Amino acid sequence: MKQRRIKVLIVSLSPWDESNSFGNSFSNIFGGDARYEFANIYCESGSPRTTVCKYFFQITLKSILKSIFTRGCRSGAEVFSESQDSIVCADSLSVFEGRILNVAKRLRFQILFWARDIVWSNYRWRSKELDTFITNFAPDVIFQPIFYSSYANEIGLYAGRLTNRPMLGYISDDNYTYRQFSLSPLFWIDRAIKRRYVKRAIDSCKILYTITDRQRLEYSEIFGDKCKVLSKGGVFVDFEADIRRDKSPIRVVYSGNLGSGRLEVLTLLAEVLSRINEKSVEVELFVYSMSAISNSAIRGLNIEGTSSFCGGVESGELGAIHRGADILVHVESFRLSERYSSRLSFSTKIVDYLEAGRCVLAIGWGGSGAIEYLRAHGAAIVISDKSELFKTVSQLVGNHQLIDDCAERGFHCGRARHQIEEIRNSLHDDMIVVCDRTVPPA
Repeated sequence: MKQRRIKVLIVSLSPWDESNSFGNSFSNIFGGDARYEFANIYCESGSPRTTVCKYFFQITLKSILKSIFTRGCRSGAEVFSESQDSIVCADSLSVFEGRILNVAKRLRFQILFWARDIVWSNYRWRSKELDTFITNFAPDVIFQPIFYSSYANEIGLYAGRLTNRPMLGYISDDNYTYRQFSLSPLFWIDRAIKRRYVKRAIDSCKILYTITDRQRLEYSEIFGDKCKVLSKGGVFVDFEADIRRDKSPIRVVYSGNLGSGRLEVLTLLAEVLSRINEKSVEVELFVYSMSAISNSAIRGLNIEGTSSFCGGVESGELGAIHRGADILVHVESFRLSERYSSRLSFSTKIVDYLEAGRCVLAIGWGGSGAIEYLRAHGAAIVISDKSELFKTVSQLVGNHQLIDDCAERGFHCGRARHQIEEIRNSLHDDMIVVCDRTVPPA
């Protein structure tokens, strides 16, 4: 199919920063592909850091409130990327404001989320500056991550109406069905309200990309046959056996978010490894994460001679860290309250793990999308019962051949299912078809 350059507008919550989940995933999926030109509207504080996208427009809760109470303040403004060697004009939080936000996120009081939604629902985010940004960029297509937070979806729909261009959707969590768990009636009220906005966004999409095949099947039953799978990819050429085979102790690495009950599982793993190391240091765990956690949680991960919390590192450093490990750990919560939120999800770092060619150890509820995927494709050593943790890890630590065999199976799974060029070419073909079927604005 003849290639052409496509202008893509993406609306996100967080800035396009390759150290966060959104930026890392979308830079991977689209790469520095010359077939595209990107613009990004985002809805949180912070500066973008990427070479993939050039044009950015920021709207925040803080800027909307300022526009309401202070004459002359704009609800949004165009900003510049740090990676473009330009002046950064993005709105950011003060240290105090950041602390308040972190506390609010930890407490997760529903009333605070509703207060935020009420501010966004007054449509003060609509502005002549936003209209100018969208129309000047003149997108060929709106590529919309479908969020549970309704306002980002509404901005994407608004951009579609303003430009008369088609919208493609991408949903990576179960933001629609009632297959969740909560004892709070406020949760279910919120779910009933939010899913209407999610449905409106999905109904407007020509194609809906899901992150797993299981999610594709479930959402196809609800929204029809417009669903396709889209995930991160990697470069898989030749498998190289573990270069640390004869080195001791075994190096175990976790990288990623510590929310959604993952911290609890990693702390349990650290305790198990400490028992294995009672006579001599056989294995060490290193946890890399940018998640803000309490001092007591850090102490739980820091066990002398066994495990260390290493904080966050730049995304460009993670590849070397992964390849320098013997075992890469993925965890999902065992808690009932967290299980269903991960039922259709797939951690994007799993593809990074497979690309590294290292043994993947997956620990968590067996119904989680990521755990289910790794088990189905034989790409990891899977532990879905906490009572089996000590026995299985002990056997794994003492068997280098088992570690190497697992690493090779995972790498071949990645090569069969996550080749980045195949993913990018398929996505580009879809965009060509969708754009050609839609009459451009006059």
